[in-house]
Amino acid sequence: MVSITHSTNTPRGINPFGNKLYNVISNEHNLIFSPISIHAALSLAYQGSTGATADSFKQNLEVPDTNQNAEEYKNFMMKLKEDGNVTIYLANKMYVQETYKLKDHFKATAETYFFADGQNIDFSKEENAANTMNTWVKESTGGKIDHLIEPEDLSDDTRAVLLNAIYFKANWLTQFEEEKTGVEKFFVSDSESFDCQMMHQKDKFEYAENSELDAKILKIKYKDERFSMVIILPNSYNKINDLENELIHKDISNLTRRRESYRDSDAMMYRTVIVAIPKFRLESNLNLKQPLTQIGLGHIFENAEFQNIVDTKETLVLTKVVQKAFIEIDEKGSEAAAATGLIFEGRSLTPSLKTFRADHPFIFYITVKLEDGLENILFMGKVTKPVV
Repeated sequence: MVSITHSTNTPRGINPFGNKLYNVISNEHNLIFSPISIHAALSLAYQGSTGATADSFKQNLEVPDTNQNAEEYKNFMMKLKEDGNVTIYLANKMYVQETYKLKDHFKATAETYFFADGQNIDFSKEENAANTMNTWVKESTGGKIDHLIEPEDLSDDTRAVLLNAIYFKANWLTQFEEEKTGVEKFFVSDSESFDCQMMHQKDKFEYAENSELDAKILKIKYKDERFSMVIILPNSYNKINDLENELIHKDISNLTRRRESYRDSDAMMYRTVIVAIPKFRLESNLNLKQPLTQIGLGHIFENAEFQNIVDTKETLVLTKVVQKAFIEIDEKGSEAAAATGLIFEGRSLTPSLKTFRADHPFIFYITVKLEDGLENILFMGKVTKPVV
């Protein structure tokens, strides 16, 4: 697996982590997931790890030591909330078996830097415990994510569950006019198509025609202009797999970096673009143990060292990582949510008018720009069949 670059700070580790994970979970179907939700949950677990387990987290999440990682997540989460033009909520929660307690240092780190409070719970009452945790997830994701934790995920041996939830809702900087939306064809291949609700707009957007990817790139900004939806559309109906293979090695920050000269034909520049994109609503339910193992994090599930989480002489084992995600795109803007759960037992050249017509499979990102030169991926996925 190719790593884009060695990260020097936590935010720069999120994108390569997301790329690697996308590569192993993508198939021919629609997909939506939140790299940052998984990355944040695993970073919290990293705080309680030692030895080879901590080394595995550090290498594969591409993060610095635990102290710097915690400080940088705190700064990142605080910057997310600085503008009132979007609703963005990134939250963490810890549940611990009622007869156990979190170690003082881990509890303090979780509360101070990850804004994660702890709560004791009786995991042996599986249904009640799952309902309690799912209520928190549902409230933290605007009611969009439910039943993240199933009763059968829990047992008498469960000692701790770490949860992360992210919720995002924002209006486009320039909204699509509803009366221009109509039924049009979406092509799965040169010969197969079906009807979708296609939205239309003509305006100035950041846009590029990338010859290396053989694709067009469009950035649609939200009212809080730190946040954007980036859509990468292959030039041919049947080239989505080729595009995915190319993107493994690319950082979205580099692909969307804007230049001021028209001489670079691959550069993102403000252009007048006639845009047509479908309305869609996607949901995914992912069991991430095997995908995380495939990208190099297998050690955190086998012979792992989590001595710094719970005050117990037992060996704490990470048994499951799950995520549910949701996104809805319409004329007004976007709504997206995801929740991740980690379950531990004792044992994530001249300007011209351009056309961007997303009437065949494409890849999308919701990103946030909190520092120069870095677009962090909040959500990413693929539309192969837009449904509303």
